[in-house]
Amino acid sequence: MTALIDQVHTHLTANLPSFTTKEKAWTAKPVEDFDAETPAALYYLSGVVSEPSQFDTEVIQASESTITVLIVCEVDSLDTLCNELLTAMVGFEPVGVSYDVFEHISGQSLDINGDIVWWSDSFAVTSYRSQA
Repeated sequence: MTALIDQVHTHLTANLPSFTTKEKAWTAKPVEDFDAETPAALYYLSGVVSEPSQFDTEVIQASESTITVLIVCEVDSLDTLCNELLTAMVGFEPVGVSYDVFEHISGQSLDINGDIVWWSDSFAVTSYRSQA
């Protein structure tokens, strides 16, 4: 089974043609001296929330994993790039375990420095783990 973040890497690399940089994030906060080419999509696993099993005789546990994608781009390009990211991520179904499809949960501006904006979009996917 391929790790979720590796599947996101493969998927975004293939489905974000307008982005010059597509890689795992090395920061979760805007940096002033950004040295990668823009537009950039930097992604990371930002959280996992699990629910207790609802069954007495077996464990079937739902877990929601959140992937956050930072878009670093010129302010005028943000709308187009956000739409490209939404098109790529919403409905993407990872393989392995037992995954649903990704859904968008939030987006927000983190910083604007001159004509460069740092935007954060978060997507969640639910997986089900079982143990009889």
